[in-house]
Amino acid sequence: MQNEKFIRVRYLRCLEKFATTVIKALKRDDFDAQRFSAMVEKNEELLSRCQKTTLYDSYPRALQAFVEQCMAHKGASSAKNELLRSANALEKFKKAREYKRNKNDKNFDD
Repeated sequence: MQNEKFIRVRYLRCLEKFATTVIKALKRDDFDAQRFSAMVEKNEELLSRCQKTTLYDSYPRALQAFVEQCMAHKGASSAKNELLRSANALEKFKKAREYKRNKNDKNFDD
């Protein structure tokens, strides 16, 4: 049980690291397709070191889908807008999970 949790956490950390580096590269003003594909290949090697596990929660599955999408489009320079749209949707999904509204809060400032 403990070993499965360790493997899952390590895999999630690898996915997060991959996604953050890809998102930072996509949002740069001086985006270069060749440098981007080299960076994706390098991170793909790092990700291959981690053992792939089954993910149950919705955000990790979305993160895994985004990483797979990045690996599929690593050579195409025209896919920048599509990947950037997916990255923004992923960030929005992550922030929506973290935000909780106090709907029963009755402290109003008049």
